[in-house]
Amino acid sequence: MKATFKLVTYKKSMEEKDGFAVTVITSFILVMAGAYLVIELKMNPFVIGIILIGYKYIIGPYIRKQFTDWVKERDITGIVEFFDDYLEVKNNTNSTKIMYAELESIYINYNHIKGKSFSAKDIIHNGLAEIKLYTKDEELKKFKFLIENENQINDLKPIWKNLYLSGIFIREKLGNHEHKTIMFDGDLTDDKLKSLMTELQVSSFYKPPLRHKKLN
Repeated sequence: MKATFKLVTYKKSMEEKDGFAVTVITSFILVMAGAYLVIELKMNPFVIGIILIGYKYIIGPYIRKQFTDWVKERDITGIVEFFDDYLEVKNNTNSTKIMYAELESIYINYNHIKGKSFSAKDIIHNGLAEIKLYTKDEELKKFKFLIENENQINDLKPIWKNLYLSGIFIREKLGNHEHKTIMFDGDLTDDKLKSLMTELQVSSFYKPPLRHKKLN
């Protein structure tokens, strides 16, 4: 099994820009312009509808990609590959192999999938992910990578499941509000949590190793 992602410069901030002010101002201008075109110029409301649809699916996404948090080609510095027993981080100058057997805990914060939203009211996410790996010798290894499509998550899931089963403590957080997920799933009812605890052989998803409490 293998899951491959683009390595992103660690200087890239994890905080996503929601562009709320831009959205409000642009929406106000469009509404006022639409009202003027319909009332004063007698333009067909159907045309206004087409313009609004164009904003949602073309102009809006274009504006979102101009924000500073959006991962651009210049931010890509290499690749990250997850395998059954280890992961490998490759950049332009060197390659680092990390064996899972050396790890005690994994902390990952990720911003969903690049270009995707959870709902019509949700922002378009940038797909940036940050992972921190703590070894049994208390060494910290960290990097950032880009999640570009659902297939990458699906490729990673069986590897991720084996990491849980191996006894490594894993904490997943999604987005600016750090919503908890397990196996990249945020729909966590009580019944589902119990089922996942049994499936992944985990006694707790919330209690990290005591010496890592400062990292919560």
